[in-house]
This record gives sequence, structure tokens and C-alpha cells, in this order.
Amino acid sequence: MIRKTLLLVAVIAGMAFAVDDAVAATQAEILDAQEMLIALGYDPGTADGFMGSRNRNAIRAFQSDMGMSMTGVVDLNLLNNLDLEVRAAGVSTGSGVDAVDYAQWLEDLTFQAENSGSADSWVFDELYLIADGLYAVGRGVDFSGYILDLEDVTFDAERNSDAAPWVVDELYALIDDYYMAQPQVQAWIWPITVIATDFRNAGNPANAGLLLDAGNFYIDRNAGLVSQPEDLDADDGDMNGEELAFAILGALLDDSSHSSVNNSSKNGGNSGSGELAQGHISTEFTNAFAIDIVASARNADQPFVIGAFFDRMDSPGYRIAFEPGRGGEVAILLCTGNNNLSMVANAWTSVDLADGRPHSIQWTRNWFGDMELFIDGDLVIQANDTYMNDWFAGVILQSHGGNWALESLYLSDDS
Repeated sequence: MIRKTLLLVAVIAGMAFAVDDAVAATQAEILDAQEMLIALGYDPGTADGFMGSRNRNAIRAFQSDMGMSMTGVVDLNLLNNLDLEVRAAGVSTGSGVDAVDYAQWLEDLTFQAENSGSADSWVFDELYLIADGLYAVGRGVDFSGYILDLEDVTFDAERNSDAAPWVVDELYALIDDYYMAQPQVQAWIWPITVIATDFRNAGNPANAGLLLDAGNFYIDRNAGLVSQPEDLDADDGDMNGEELAFAILGALLDDSSHSSVNNSSKNGGNSGSGELAQGHISTEFTNAFAIDIVASARNADQPFVIGAFFDRMDSPGYRIAFEPGRGGEVAILLCTGNNNLSMVANAWTSVDLADGRPHSIQWTRNWFGDMELFIDGDLVIQANDTYMNDWFAGVILQSHGGNWALESLYLSDDS
């Protein structure tokens, strides 16, 4: 009898260990799952990052609706499927930042800077004024206008060297925190999913459908698809569009006007040599599409480019170029063939895409040529261009310097 009891205890213990292994999700992952379940209309209970019976029942209900195995646990497969459904439904998750809490953070930072004499008096005056306005807004009310004011003050203080670097960095971090906490804006969600890739789980670039053109890429389980640019010479032929890639870089470097829109054509011509990592994913999609990526970089000092090409890497199409650093240029470029480039629209963002943190980027286009570009939920560019009317043949990725990384890439269209 004693031996049977011990055996039963051992079996139950083994089952417990198996269950623990199955639900070994972090609190943040559980919270993400809960928020997405709530956004999709399921009832997991309170979104607190802890598992409970209501949470498991909600997961099983979702898994049943999706035709998945009803495990009731939070794992990568569940999170990916929840994320796809949230994107397809165009719903928001999370509650964002409260104006009063934000006012307190800003006031504390301003007080520290003032006590240490780390900025000019006009900076303190403006920051306290913004904090007072945030307190007046109260809780649960949009305060994006005050964030725009804070961006202006921070940019001017940095440009005029009227604040110590640590103050500027902290202010930009506050601004970034606001945008990262906002529900992501979905401009156009097209019904057909063309690409849905989480590079962190791909194993290698080829598994994600990436074909290598120049330089190298590898998979990091945390960062995703990471670029490794190599020194190349654009004169060594143009089989994979390297000359056009360097022309794109030249177009950015030559544009120093910092105007909001520049319609002048630029012929990149032969831009010589430089670093490049380039790959592409071949897949057909219409010219009404939405591309959604999560990108990051820590040591990047040159632009990252994503684009859509017609039939070859150097054929007509669009490119979105992102310069690293605060105040970096973001540009929509039209490639018209023979390495000719036209600037469709450009802008400058206070977000540093190379600060080591993941940033959400969404680029959309409809049948009428209307394009929108969002960074961390903030609308950066609105433009129209009707040059491209045909279907595209694929997506191209380029890094001109440093280890740019893509966590994920989602592409939908109206086919």
C-alpha cells in the first residue's frame, strides 16, 4: 500500500512538472495575451499578467474558434495567432498613458534639472507650463497636443544647447514612452494576409523566405532578423540592384533642405562604394497594401530601407528610407528605373529608431495612390503618388550600416 501511494505521488508530481513546463510564459506574455483576448471580445478576467481559470477558459474558447488545439496555455503559437487576429480586426489593446501621471513624471524631471542647473531658465518655464497643462487635462483625456509642445521644446533645447544632454535624453525618453504606450493606429487593414512572419522564430533567414542579395543576415531569438552589411562596390555590376541602393543613400545625404516635401527628381547615378546588407522576399501583392514591421538597432549609423519592387530589385517601385538618430529623415522614394529616384515626401521624426528599443512602423497605400507612414502609432507622412499601378513582385530590405533588426513583418493587400 505504501509503495502504491508513493507511486501515485510520483505520477502526480510528474504531471505537475509537465503542466509547469507547458505554461512557462512570462508575466508580460500572459498580460499581452489577456489584453488581446479582451480586445477580441473574450473574457479572461482582469488583465494582470497572472493565469487563472477564466484566462484558461478564454484561451480555450479562442483556440476552439481558430481550430487550434485547446491547450489553455500561453505560448508563442497562441500569441502569434492572437496578434494576427487583432491586426485583422483593427482593434486596439492597452490603456495608454494617463495625463496626470505623465505630468508628475515631467514635473519630477524638470525639478531635478532645475536643481542641478542643467538647462536655461526658458526650458524650465516651458516644461512647467506643459506640466500644468497636463494636470488641468485630468485623467482619461487625450493630451497629444501637449506632447507635440514637449517635442518642440526638447528639439529647440537640443538644437540651441540650452539643456544638458542627460536632460534632452530624458525628455526624449518621456516622449517615446508616450507613443509606445498608445494603441497602435491602423490606417488601412486589407483583407488578404500575404506575409505574416515573426523572424525571431524563423531559425534562419531562408526559413522566413528571405533571399540574400548582398552582405548578410542572421536570426537572433530576441531581436529577429539582424543585418550584417559588408563593403561593396557599386561598380561591380548591378545584378541585385546595389547601384540603386547606393543611389538611395546618396539621395538622402544630398537632401539637406529639411523641407517637409521635396518633389525634385534625383538621379543617384553611380554612388561609388559603401556598406550594404540586402535581401528580398518574393511574393506578389497589389498596389493597395499595408506593410507593418517592428524594427530596432543599437549601433546603426546609416539608414535602413524597406520597399516594394515591380519585377527586379532595380526595377520601378517604392522605398521607405529611415535615418538613425533623433531628427533623422524619413523619406518615401519613387524608383522609376535606370537608378532614377524621385522624392515623393519626407519628414523628420523625434524618435530615434536606433536607440535599441523596438519601434512599430506601418506603411500603407490604397488604390488611389494615397500613402501614410506611421512610427510608433504617430502619423509621420501623408502623400500621394500614382506612378505605380501594377502589382508588386516582392519586398526588399536594406541596411547601409550597423545591425538593423526586424522582429516581424506583416503584409496584407486587397487581392
